[in-house]
Amino acid sequence: TTLQIGKIITGSGANASDEFEFEIEFGNGNPAEEYDYYKDGVHLGKIKTGDTFKLKAGQNLIVRNVPEGIGYTVREVNYLDYTPETTVITGTIMVHPDINYALFKNDKQAAPTYGNLAIDKTVTGNGGDLTRSFRFTINIGNDPNQVYNYEGSKTGTLRSGDVLELAHGERIVIKNIPNGTTYNVVEDNYTSDGYTTTFTNANGEIESNTTKQANFYNHKEITPSVTTTTTLQIGKIITGSGANAS
Repeated sequence: TTLQIGKIITGSGANASDEFEFEIEFGNGNPAEEYDYYKDGVHLGKIKTGDTFKLKAGQNLIVRNVPEGIGYTVREVNYLDYTPETTVITGTIMVHPDINYALFKNDKQAAPTYGNLAIDKTVTGNGGDLTRSFRFTINIGNDPNQVYNYEGSKTGTLRSGDVLELAHGERIVIKNIPNGTTYNVVEDNYTSDGYTTTFTNANGEIESNTTKQANFYNHKEITPSVTTTTTLQIGKIITGSGANAS
């Protein structure tokens, strides 16, 4: 009968070249009990209680000709910085099935990467109020409870859906947003106040180690009034035989 020990790794941070160490024990721990073992189809010699071996993802260690009824314990003694599903598997060798499996599964998620979101405000035109604050609603991701720090012309914290105000020349940078997070920045409508609003990158997706730039421009022109002038002409006429032009 055969004992087959396998290794599986999962997760975005898993590396197929990583190697994991195991220790094996047979029966009651008698070191005299030793058996032929193989890895990748190659006979590596005899293995006994207390011996260690290493496996990479997808590799199997096969111990052959183990008598039925022999107990075994396999421990993963070095699983690196992975999260193991289990570190110890025990069992008893059975004839049916003739292959007894001990499968170790580890998971490793890659550390998240982050980017930033900058929001800039510009007011133009001869009617633009450079001191007025304009309201923005900022939506980030799908978690309304996630708190983000921002800095720049103002500093503080915000959650998705919060409102901030920016005046001409002001800028904030929202820091450390996870890579791939979607965002949407909406400015209130100031059309009734005579402003025309344009923007760039008001919607998008955060990229790792990059600052996404959302620019908002409010323009207001006032047409000067036109004054129309006319002329008043005053004249003098004299008549009669006694009139004197001087």
